[in-house]
Amino acid sequence: MGAPVHYDLANFVYVVVGSVRIEGWSEDGGIEFEDSAPIAEVTTGADGQDTISYNNDKNMNATITVKHGSRAYKLLAEQMDDQTESRERGVVPDTLPFLAKDIATGDEISAAYLTYLERPMFSGSKQAGDKVFKVRLSQVKRIHGANL
Repeated sequence: MGAPVHYDLANFVYVVVGSVRIEGWSEDGGIEFEDSAPIAEVTTGADGQDTISYNNDKNMNATITVKHGSRAYKLLAEQMDDQTESRERGVVPDTLPFLAKDIATGDEISAAYLTYLERPMFSGSKQAGDKVFKVRLSQVKRIHGANL
């Protein structure tokens, strides 16, 4: 049996949207990634032969969850508003690059473009709640386990 594995989101994960490092994660939050499509899809013909069709969609969706009162919430909301206002004025929004890196493992996801998909809803409660930003990452590059 090996030594225990220690994990601390604040020390391992480094996330940058544009030129802003994201901090102020929610208690159960952080960042989650999801491929926008599977790597391949399989269909089986009437004769039983498989046909494997590869999907070249390398884009991803991500969910970023931060505390309502955090600096990260303010900065992400400002970026989202700027992107939305530019689009509404008919101006192409500025490029918003993205980088997430797990310093412990070397896993890395970068994207040339980040587009905000959903606006966090206003809420009020006794304690600071979570704010969830859903984004699309385009032209994604991945590195798996470079430090392992």
